[in-house]
Amino acid sequence: MTRQMRILMQVRWVGFSLLLVAAACQHIPSDGEVFRRSVQSGSPAALERFANMYPNSPRATEARQRAAAIEEAKALDLFQSVQRTTKASILERFMADYPFPKVILLAKLRIAEIDFQDMATKSPFRPSRPGNSSWEAFVSHYAFTNYIPVPQDPELRKIYYNKLHPLIIQALSQVDSFDLWMGYFSEYSENPYFTQAGEELEKFLMARSNKWQAYDMLKAYLGLWEEKVKRPCPNRDKLLRTFQEGLAEVVEREDTMDQYRHYLETFPDSIVKQRITRKMDHLILLDACVRRDRAKIREYIQKYEKDKEPQAQADVRTAVNQAEQLDFKDAVTTGTPSALRDFIARYKDRDYAKLINEANGRLQKIHDQMLLKAKAGGKPDLYREFLEAFPETPQKAEVERDLEETEFRAAIARNDRESLVNLLTRYPNSRMRQNALEFIEDQDFKEDKARALDEPSTVPLKHFLDNHPKGRRTGEAHDLRVKISQSHAAYMEALEKAREARNASQFGAFLIEQPNNHYVVRRGQKDLDSLRRELAIKQLVFDLTTTPTAPSKALVPIALMRALSEYEKAVALIETNVGTATGFAFGSEGLLLTNAHILRAAAPGKIMARIGGKNQAGKIAYLAEPDGLDLAVVRIDGTYDPIPLGNSSTLTPGEEVVGLWIQGSKVDNAKGTYLGTRRVGQNEWLVLQSVRIPSKFGGVVLNQRARAVGLLIPPDYVDPTVREKSSECVYAISLRSASSVMERVIAGP
Repeated sequence: MTRQMRILMQVRWVGFSLLLVAAACQHIPSDGEVFRRSVQSGSPAALERFANMYPNSPRATEARQRAAAIEEAKALDLFQSVQRTTKASILERFMADYPFPKVILLAKLRIAEIDFQDMATKSPFRPSRPGNSSWEAFVSHYAFTNYIPVPQDPELRKIYYNKLHPLIIQALSQVDSFDLWMGYFSEYSENPYFTQAGEELEKFLMARSNKWQAYDMLKAYLGLWEEKVKRPCPNRDKLLRTFQEGLAEVVEREDTMDQYRHYLETFPDSIVKQRITRKMDHLILLDACVRRDRAKIREYIQKYEKDKEPQAQADVRTAVNQAEQLDFKDAVTTGTPSALRDFIARYKDRDYAKLINEANGRLQKIHDQMLLKAKAGGKPDLYREFLEAFPETPQKAEVERDLEETEFRAAIARNDRESLVNLLTRYPNSRMRQNALEFIEDQDFKEDKARALDEPSTVPLKHFLDNHPKGRRTGEAHDLRVKISQSHAAYMEALEKAREARNASQFGAFLIEQPNNHYVVRRGQKDLDSLRRELAIKQLVFDLTTTPTAPSKALVPIALMRALSEYEKAVALIETNVGTATGFAFGSEGLLLTNAHILRAAAPGKIMARIGGKNQAGKIAYLAEPDGLDLAVVRIDGTYDPIPLGNSSTLTPGEEVVGLWIQGSKVDNAKGTYLGTRRVGQNEWLVLQSVRIPSKFGGVVLNQRARAVGLLIPPDYVDPTVREKSSECVYAISLRSASSVMERVIAGP
């Protein structure tokens, strides 16, 4: 504001004040009258003074607005005098003096014009400011900083866009930066110059339509239209077509499969798709020919055999020729007549590579070689292979005769009866028929004879005689059948006599006397073992259940002591890792009856039996369940004379009995008194009275005839319902209750 203007305003103020004083002398006006006079005065100061004097008046805000508008109007009038300046400093001082929005906007827009002019003219004297150091700096400063924000007022916004954005768009055109363009579009997607800016950017992109990187920019630009403007770019199709053409030239110039493939994947609907596809397929064909990829070569032929384009037709001819050569090479490499015949049939009427004659020559050579090899080798497989390879050969009849004879000879050499039978069916009039029949008879006799001697049985020989009633071997088969029948009769007679006499040794002697008896050879030892077990079980049952018709007489003391001394060889010390017990031999070879409790927790391989002064490894043959009787059977190697068994039911209360046990390495015995038998379910318990029999070691109870009638059971394993109150009582399980266990073990698995 100039000095003259300030003086003028002061004079007006003084005059207005005098008028107010004069008026006040006459009367006091209302706030409305004062507001009206202030408005009529046109003085911003009067309006401000009114607002200060009447702060609660509804017109106070309007007064201030009118004052500001008057001040801004005056400032805009004054701006006319500086708006054409080329110095930004003058405009910056003017903004400081008149900080009104429109004034500031116009001043900054003028500074932008000055900076743009400095950049356009390349003025060497332009001051250093953010907006005129470079075109990039100009765009960044005026488009992406808050130096000139977008006004909210519609009138000011229109001025802002009309004056500034044409400059920004021109500056962007000078900058080789797609990122700045995209930043501008993203920031000002709703400005009236969006389309104009788009046209400039499209020029920028179209100038680079032969670059893949520019195509990526184009996609981003088109995507921005969809995202920000919510509609497709008006020039979308034109831009895409330009890039399709430009990039097509690029990929054709580079001429690589990767480039062609990339182009077709990018532009599946390109107007030059067919041309690009054909060029790519040309390269694929060349590569397939190098790699001898028959599938790709045939695929090309199928695709382009009707295409009239010269290059395509030339490629088809190349592909067909290459395919024929590959097929011929495969046929030759395979080397089979069928492969060569297939090749000849396939290319008979279209021999582009002229290879049919060579294929025929190779086929004839294979024919001659295979025939010569078959005749020299004389093997059926070689003749069959030849006939399969050349079913229409002129030598077919001759080769079939040779095949027939070699098949018969080969079957005879292999002792293959089934093959010979089949050959006789296939060749009923063969000159080898008699030889084959004789060979079959010999084989049948050999097999049936072996079976007859092995079983032994006359059934296989009867089978042979039924099949060959008048053969060369009929008499021999009949004689052998009679001999086997006689052997069977003698064998069965000896076995039955030994069984009736209950004398296994008698049957054993027969086996020694008749070593040539066919049944002795095959079944003798097995039937002898079975007879022994059978007789042992019968004897065991007899001993445990038979009641003498006359009262049993006790052995005299000397005889009893002699028996006890002999029994020491039949009493064993059973040792495991958890304890010891007494066992005794019974009924059959190597079987010891003992207590079960020391075997249940025994470690594998830790069972030993000391008997007859020797240690033997033992195996469990039977072990009672934990809730069953304390019975077990241990099997050891060797043969031991058993303790004879007796029937416990013949005992009478008060009768004297003997307990026999082993402790350490010593077999000991002691007398006791039989008190009676207690039955618990199916089990019989013998109750004895003795102060010397230590039942904790187990052992065997003998009656007055020195026969075993019970197995001593340690107190902890005696049924509670059996125990007596007397501490002198010991208990044994009757061997009658153990008979089923002993029978089962003797009979074996």
